[in-house]
Amino acid sequence: MTKGFTLYDLPAPKPADAESADIFLRLEAAEDVLDLVGDQYCDVDDYLLFADRTGYLDSDMTVHAVHVHYVDAAGTFRMTTTAHPTTALAMAWLVEKGADAEDFLQGGHPGATPADAQSAAITRRIVTDPIRYHVVDHGVELSETWALLRDTDPRAAGAPYLLQIEAARDEGGYTLREGSFTSPQQAQAWLENRDRSLPPAVATDTVVQLSALASAARARSAATPFLHAAPGRQPEPTRVATAASAGAPRR
Repeated sequence: MTKGFTLYDLPAPKPADAESADIFLRLEAAEDVLDLVGDQYCDVDDYLLFADRTGYLDSDMTVHAVHVHYVDAAGTFRMTTTAHPTTALAMAWLVEKGADAEDFLQGGHPGATPADAQSAAITRRIVTDPIRYHVVDHGVELSETWALLRDTDPRAAGAPYLLQIEAARDEGGYTLREGSFTSPQQAQAWLENRDRSLPPAVATDTVVQLSALASAARARSAATPFLHAAPGRQPEPTRVATAASAGAPRR
């Protein structure tokens, strides 16, 4: 995996506001525990996906999504970030900000790749329909993270609480499993007992929806192709370097 917080090949970082500066400093301080597992770059927006399996930044949410929007040609930027319990939910947040879903789904980085067909299908549904699910609860259980989602699809009204469980694999990638429940209490009882298989998930086909924010971001950057930067490959335009040594080649 690519280690470290990724930043910009500029003479000096230029956050546009105090919030962006604070986010930058927090991520830079966590450089040694962050693995870059997904990234996209276009003319005015960067979308970054990091894994923190140590729980340094957040003990319950191990995947961090970072969106950077460039304010002007001098490189001044605004930065927002959120932590998520699963890789798919982090990707979905970036898609809602304007990232290209297919780029993440086909990126092939070993740290953010579904380990089997079932995991890939679940990930695709979450990433391509980013406004359908709302996180109700989440947690960490041994070597896995779980998220309880409220499914807003009317077809799921009978069992609207979707429990998803992600487990990282030592050889790379992750598995993602899910089941639908009628209430949060029912899902919590399953987590505590695990005396049966997960129930079937309802309404599992994909209906692509984009928020107004995502649609606006897509329109803003429509003229510029998204660039996927796999480890060892340097995209154009070159703008990314390690936080410790701005201006150095991309790792």
